[in-house]
Amino acid sequence: MLLAAPAAASAQGVAPAPDRPLVVPQHDVDVSYAVADPAAPGASTLVQRMRFSVAGERQRVDPPGNGTYMVTEYGTGRMIVVQPDRHLATILPAPGGPIALHGPPATGDYRRLGPTVVAGVACTDWATRDVAGRDSVVCLTADGVLLRAMQAGRVLVQATRVEEATQPAAVFAIPGGDRIQEAPPPAAPAPAAPPSAMSPPAVSPPAVAPTTSPP
Repeated sequence: MLLAAPAAASAQGVAPAPDRPLVVPQHDVDVSYAVADPAAPGASTLVQRMRFSVAGERQRVDPPGNGTYMVTEYGTGRMIVVQPDRHLATILPAPGGPIALHGPPATGDYRRLGPTVVAGVACTDWATRDVAGRDSVVCLTADGVLLRAMQAGRVLVQATRVEEATQPAAVFAIPGGDRIQEAPPPAAPAPAAPPSAMSPPAVSPPAVAPTTSPP
C-alpha cells in the first residue's frame, strides 16, 4: 500500500483553519508505517517508510517489496521511481504537479472528527475521501504528518514509529550509475500513485492519500 503525496500545505507557523488540516509535513520527519497486506486481509502487515525534507522539498517513500522507492520533488512536480535492482530511475509527473509547501491548507472535502494518539503522537481524525472517491478517515498531526488511514472501519496504514530529525540530501538522491528515463506523457490524468508508490508517489497496492485540490 502506498502513502501518497497530498496536494496542498499551509504556511509554516500559521495554524490551519479549523475545518482544514495541513496535509504536507512542515518539518523533516522519518515515519515507519504498518500497512495492511492486500493479499492476506487481517492476517499480516507490511512495512512502509516515508521520509520528508523541508529544505529539499522532497519526500521519499519506501514501500514493501523489492527495494523500489519513490522520490517526489514538490517544487518541480516530478516523481522519480528508483529501481535499484535494474539500476533504473523513471521520471514521472507527480500527482497535482508542483506543490507549494507553505501554501494554504488542504482544500479538499474534510470534516473534523476529533483528537487521538497514534504511535505516541497526537493527531486529529478527519473524514475525507481518497483519490478514488472512497470514504476514508485520516489522522494528521497539527503540522501535516499522516499517522493513520482507515476505510470502512479497517486500518490500512498506521504509523508505528515517528522521528523528527533532519533528513540528509543523500536520502533523496538518484544512485550514481543508474540509467534515467522520462516516462511518456500520460494519455489520461496521472493516477495518485504510480505502479509501485501513497501517492507519494508510487508504491504497491492502492495508494492511500487525502483528496486535495491542486494549489
